[in-house]
Amino acid sequence: MNSCGIIITAAGFGRRYQAAGGKGVKLEQPLASGEPLFAAVLRHAVASGLPVQVVTRPDYRGIQALCTQANVSWCAIDSRGMGDTIAEGVRRCLNWQGWLIQPGDMPGVPVAAYQQVTQALTQQLTARMVWQQLPGHPVGFAAPLRDSLLQLAGDSGAKALLREHPPLLISSTDRGVVDDIDLPLNTTGKP
Repeated sequence: MNSCGIIITAAGFGRRYQAAGGKGVKLEQPLASGEPLFAAVLRHAVASGLPVQVVTRPDYRGIQALCTQANVSWCAIDSRGMGDTIAEGVRRCLNWQGWLIQPGDMPGVPVAAYQQVTQALTQQLTARMVWQQLPGHPVGFAAPLRDSLLQLAGDSGAKALLREHPPLLISSTDRGVVDDIDLPLNTTGKP
């Protein structure tokens, strides 16, 4: 029986990115280091030592290739939103005892955040990182919530579950737990 693992959600359309003039797949845009945005997220998740499952879109070949290179399990679905994506990730990893949900557009989440949320799930049904009282990621769900996660659909995500089961909030000194990249990066790698 496995313990917890990380589900990286990489099946979004990147609508805000496209609306702001972004070209191609948002998660493949290069950071200032030249590394693709998604590659940084994947690298940090893998460095946690936890198993990782990526849920992406069938046409996101670059994301699939990055997963294959990192020897990370991935699946592709025509997701209608975060609910579909989370449910599919959980479905692929039913033997886990907890699921850490990590959006694929947050390259600054530190490795320690995954370990802190995993530890919190030994005592709580839900846990999440916060920075200066702002809700962040990863967000963790313990095994008793498996069936509820599997029922998620569309774009609603797991917000209702977090209202029903208020998470243990874990304060971080690293704003990477709240920073996502929704807009095209300029030449400095900043939105």
